[in-house]
Amino acid sequence: MAATLTKAQIERHIFESLMPLTGRAIVAGSIRQNNPPAPDIECVVADTGSLAVELVALDDNETRTRLRNMNATKETWFRALSGHSAPDQSRLGTECADMFLSVTIDNAAGLRDRTAIMKIIQDELLRKPPRFSGPLFNPMNLPVGLYRAMVHRGHVVNGPRISSPSAGNVLPMQVDRIRDKLMDKTYRTMSPLELFAYSIHDEVDAYANARALIDGCVNAYLPQSRFARVKVFDFGFGQLKFEYP
Repeated sequence: MAATLTKAQIERHIFESLMPLTGRAIVAGSIRQNNPPAPDIECVVADTGSLAVELVALDDNETRTRLRNMNATKETWFRALSGHSAPDQSRLGTECADMFLSVTIDNAAGLRDRTAIMKIIQDELLRKPPRFSGPLFNPMNLPVGLYRAMVHRGHVVNGPRISSPSAGNVLPMQVDRIRDKLMDKTYRTMSPLELFAYSIHDEVDAYANARALIDGCVNAYLPQSRFARVKVFDFGFGQLKFEYP
C-alpha cells in the first residue's frame, strides 16, 4: 500500500515542479516550510535573493474528489483483502496473479465504499471456478456503486492489475480562491511574497472567458494585497500560463 504524503510534502513537490517554469533556480537547501502565518514556502532564489510563495489549487472540488477516489481504487483492493481469512487471501493471491480487472465505479464512491465494492468482487472471485474470465456480475446483481467488473487473463504478472477509469466534465477554475488568498492579510514573512495559483486536472484556460475572469480578479485585488506578484500555472501541462503584473 503506497504511503500517503503529508500536506507539506505535497506542497513542496508542487513548488519544486512549478518553480523551474518561472525560469528561476532555487538555491539548494534553502527551502523552508514554517507553520502559518508564514506562507507555504520560503526559499532563496539564485541571483535574486529571498522569496516567499503561497500556493493555491484552482481545480474544482468535484474534479479533485473524483480523481482522488479513482486513484484510491488500487489501495481499496488491499484493504478489502485484509478482511479475508488467511486461506482465502492465499487463494486470491494465486488466482489473481495473472488477472487484469477492469472496473467502472461511481465517481462519488470514496475509500469506504470502494473497499466494500472490492470485498464483494473478491467474494465473487472466490465463488467462481479457477481462472475465470469475463463479467463478474450480471446487470441485475451489480453491487451498489459498481457499474462494471470484467476479468481478463494473460500478459499480467504480479497481479491483479486494476483499471478504474473516471470520466467527468472539464470544470471552470475556482477563481475565487485567488481572491481569498490575495485578501488574506495574515502572512508573515520578510521576503517578497508571490502567489502560485495552479491547476492539476482542470485546464486553466479551457473556458473562453477564463483569462478575463482571472485578469479581473487579480487586477481588482492584487494592488491592495500583501503579494507582489501572481503566477498562474497549468501543472498538468507544465506551463506558466499568466503572470501579474
